[in-house]
Amino acid sequence: MTFAAKQKLLTFGVLLLVVLSLTAVYFNTVHPEWTGAADAEEAAETEDAYIQELEGQLREAEEEASGMASTTDLQRRLPVVRQTDQFLMDISMAEELADIRIMDIYMDYDQPVYAYETVEVGPSTGAEDQGESIDDVRREEIEEDEELTATDDDVELEDVDLESDLEDREVETDETLPDGAVQEEPLNGVRKQTAVIELKVNTYEHLERFLAELDALERYTNIESILFLGQDEDRIFDGQSDIFFEVQVSSFYYPAREDLEPEAPVRDYPETPDRESPFRE
Repeated sequence: MTFAAKQKLLTFGVLLLVVLSLTAVYFNTVHPEWTGAADAEEAAETEDAYIQELEGQLREAEEEASGMASTTDLQRRLPVVRQTDQFLMDISMAEELADIRIMDIYMDYDQPVYAYETVEVGPSTGAEDQGESIDDVRREEIEEDEELTATDDDVELEDVDLESDLEDREVETDETLPDGAVQEEPLNGVRKQTAVIELKVNTYEHLERFLAELDALERYTNIESILFLGQDEDRIFDGQSDIFFEVQVSSFYYPAREDLEPEAPVRDYPETPDRESPFRE
């Protein structure tokens, strides 16, 4: 082997050694860094996708919670269940604020709610006379005549005038419409519960305050009637005499959507030892 051949072989060996060294350096240092960067980028993309998924779930939860909150607010005015306990608590609160005393209370449930159409009529004349029948008027006239010892001829003449007058009244009655309201069909899905309250007051201002508190409740309510029951004494002295009234007040609910009962507003009752709340199932 000549010197030139040895020199070429040595040069080739050195080049091969350099290439192997560079390859080893690449796989030991550069390639791991590139691989780590790629893995880190892939992991970052995975984390971003996971974060976006969590954000989407959070938005859905917020929307669901927002929808539930709005339904709860609506049910404060018109719940889907009776919530009799809250209704009675509202009545009790009105009792304390108005400084009256409820003597007795009776509940009636699941009553239909009707819509009413108001009938407008013209002014009527002789309202008291229109309510009298011919027989009633004749009887009154005869009694008056007997007391005054009128003659038979006078009575016959008065009867003729009376019949003519009554005929005129019947014509007037037929031309007028009755006052009041016309009851329509019941409202679909709406029910009411009515509390018949017997209460005692000593001033009319307290009764007025009680009615105002009931009317100001957030829940839809309606004062159906107010009935005077009487007093303990023959004369009423404001602030001293006990006066009794019967008040009927109704609250409404919408049982057609009982599926929304979990979203109905609730009140927390304080725990009492050795006694359970009668309003809890």
